[in-house]
Amino acid sequence: MRSIEDITSMIRLDIKGIYSENDMITLKRRREISLADFVFYVASPEDTIANKLLFGSEQDVKDAEGIYARQFENLDMAYLEERGEGLEVYEEFLTMKIRVEKYLVGGDKQGLINP
Repeated sequence: MRSIEDITSMIRLDIKGIYSENDMITLKRRREISLADFVFYVASPEDTIANKLLFGSEQDVKDAEGIYARQFENLDMAYLEERGEGLEVYEEFLTMKIRVEKYLVGGDKQGLINP
């Protein structure tokens, strides 16, 4: 995997090849993004959350929490749960879900790794 970071805008892109069935599933569900005159593709928020939980570093979990919180209203929860089960991170997903939703409903920022 390679990362490209623009320090001016604080945008970082992680670029990864297709090496497994999981990668192929993520590729098939990608989203098209248009920015100015440039079109590119990104992984769906559901696949990104599931993959971040699979990678499992503290930063990955922070990233998954942030995506979950920002995309909460738009997530396909049935698919996200299915992906969590398929990647064997369902328990991690449930733990994160409870932590983030507690913050979203109650405003308790201390429960999040990355508020």
